[in-house]
Amino acid sequence: MVGVCHPYNMTIARNLPRNPNTQKDWQKERLNAFFGTNEWEYIYNNRPRIYLTEELLKLYTKRLKEIGYKHLIISDCFRSTTGQKLYYMIWVGKHPVEKKS
Repeated sequence: MVGVCHPYNMTIARNLPRNPNTQKDWQKERLNAFFGTNEWEYIYNNRPRIYLTEELLKLYTKRLKEIGYKHLIISDCFRSTTGQKLYYMIWVGKHPVEKKS
């Protein structure tokens, strides 16, 4: 398995201003590159902000599955020493991981 970082609170949220009308083109381009699609825009513009983390994580894992990583393990959110949410680790693989005894 390979570890992939989903840096919602470190990077992604910084490119999603509270007012969608203030989002810059370069921010959209970065998110399109990260997700490999512009599907995030529908979520951003149509879902309450409280659900963005969960919905964008679902989109990201869906995209990983679409490129062949059928088996995923998502960590709890990593936090800073002050408790601020930072990122999720997603372990991905093309084959299931067997539990070793």
